[in-house]
Amino acid sequence: ARVIGVARSVKKFDGSLSLIRQVNSVYKLSLCAADISEPGAMERVLNNFALTPADIDIAILNAGIKQASVDFIECDAMRNTFEVNFWGAVQCADSFVKVWKSLQQQKNLIFVSSTGRWHGMPASGGYNASKAALSIFVDSLRLDLKKRGIDSIRITTIEPGLIHTGMVQQKGIQKLLSITSEKAAEKILKAIVQQKYTSHFPYFFVMFTFLI
Repeated sequence: ARVIGVARSVKKFDGSLSLIRQVNSVYKLSLCAADISEPGAMERVLNNFALTPADIDIAILNAGIKQASVDFIECDAMRNTFEVNFWGAVQCADSFVKVWKSLQQQKNLIFVSSTGRWHGMPASGGYNASKAALSIFVDSLRLDLKKRGIDSIRITTIEPGLIHTGMVQQKGIQKLLSITSEKAAEKILKAIVQQKYTSHFPYFFVMFTFLI
């Protein structure tokens, strides 16, 4: 299998990339730097590898940022958050769907939203709102595809809670309720294989979320 990863900067992944290639030579893994909030970014990424959307079987759209707010409402920060978390995912999805819709092969489109889309949180208004918008968009896209009889595109919404990333503090309650990025990746792959509409994790954080 061939795997292409896209990040704003690939420098910090150089060590991980070498390790992955040493551990598992079965997968041909490549990384490319791109700002997916820019229109046409996905097409440019694929062109770098002489590929088109038709060559991709699974697309996982997981770009996300959360900007710290000093004031109650910071429009520029919120707008930037939406550009990446919502519009970045929508534009990438458009790159695939407009090609995939006319194909017979099974394709999988995976959107990474957030459990935070179900409620507000302190200093998270822009982030949670952008993820809420993304989840509603995905629900609508799924219905639109079904209405047009396009069943070759499977859509899964991933709504994780706390994962060990730069957004999560590695102490206290956040550490207790979070899981590693490796475990999260396993759950995402499981959701794809099982053809789930939606996947929520980790368990205790999800239970806490829906209780409040």
